[in-house]
Amino acid sequence: MAVDIAGLCRRFQREKQRDEMIKLAKKRFRTKSERKQWTYGELDRLYPPLENGKISHSADDGRRELAQHRQRAAGQFCRGGL
Repeated sequence: MAVDIAGLCRRFQREKQRDEMIKLAKKRFRTKSERKQWTYGELDRLYPPLENGKISHSADDGRRELAQHRQRAAGQFCRGGL
């Protein structure tokens, strides 16, 4: 069974980012449901749903996606969005 290393890296990166966002949300929102709603809304914005359920297994796609994510995240932190 082949392991999609790039896919696993993307998943762990999103989980790490989710955990960091939940910590930040504790300062902004009172209830757990508000924190979760904001966090998952932001993650959906940063990682839009796949078109037609297409899943890419290409390592090049994974590297490209990670580079795009880093650029978006850097822009968010610079503008104070997160």
